[in-house]
Amino acid sequence: MNQIAGGIITFGGGVPLYSGGHISGGLGISGDTACTDHEIAKRVRDEAGLNPPGGKLVDDISYSSADGPSVFTHPLCLNTYRNNVLIGNELPATSY
Repeated sequence: MNQIAGGIITFGGGVPLYSGGHISGGLGISGDTACTDHEIAKRVRDEAGLNPPGGKLVDDISYSSADGPSVFTHPLCLNTYRNNVLIGNELPATSY
């Protein structure tokens, strides 16, 4: 008690930056949903020419409702777009 809790909270909205096939930094965007923030970060990275080996789409987010459930998937957000294509909305919670 009476101590500051430390830790890291992670959520979508950031992408690694690559140079010469190696990670050279990171770019984080925050201001909308995690889904939108990630898409904007990918577009900025692409415009800067700092995409990963394999191309700009290789590290797309997998969404549970669109790609199937997995421990690695992210729920859809409101108005979720992936690569400029609307893939849906997360359903509202109905009970707890």
